[in-house]
Amino acid sequence: MSDREAVEKADLDLGFDPAFVRASVNSEDWQESMFDDGQEQRSAFLGTVFALLPSGKYYMPWACSNVDPCPVCDGKGTLSQGKAQDLVSDLSYKVKNLLSDTVRDRKYAPFTVWLAVRFYHLWQRSMPNTCAACGGLGSREAYLDELWYEKANDALETVDLYLEHGEGDPCDLFATEYSDRENGEGEDWDDDLDW
Repeated sequence: MSDREAVEKADLDLGFDPAFVRASVNSEDWQESMFDDGQEQRSAFLGTVFALLPSGKYYMPWACSNVDPCPVCDGKGTLSQGKAQDLVSDLSYKVKNLLSDTVRDRKYAPFTVWLAVRFYHLWQRSMPNTCAACGGLGSREAYLDELWYEKANDALETVDLYLEHGEGDPCDLFATEYSDRENGEGEDWDDDLDW
């Protein structure tokens, strides 16, 4: 993960508190897993993709008409060498002006440092011509949704939970915990299966 992705991921709002979700899951009873006879699960509803994801959209693999193209690369995922150089020189000019403002007025110093770091990463990512605004996906909102899923999975892993879509409605998101179940006498569950 690049530094830019880390900064953008940190800026995303999850829409839930992992510690509260952990407490909610702990209050649920264990149920037999529908997909694996040897496991039990318990889960808590987090919300829908429409409420939690930055774009508020649910993507289907065969349809892309609901995805807005990236405004920087026009949905291509890459920048032409000329456009990348134009962006770098434009940001260079802005950073130079802000640095001169910082010398006169110290209140811009934190912003200038932040902008200089952003400028460096944009310049670095523009070298291979990958669009930094959309991470090469061609859609800014799809890129932010991807970062949200990564951040949500990382946050839930800290409390030993997994992010899952609903079984009946894939737009529902759940935090789920699994546990291996043993037979009454402590035998392994797959000993009862006829292979």
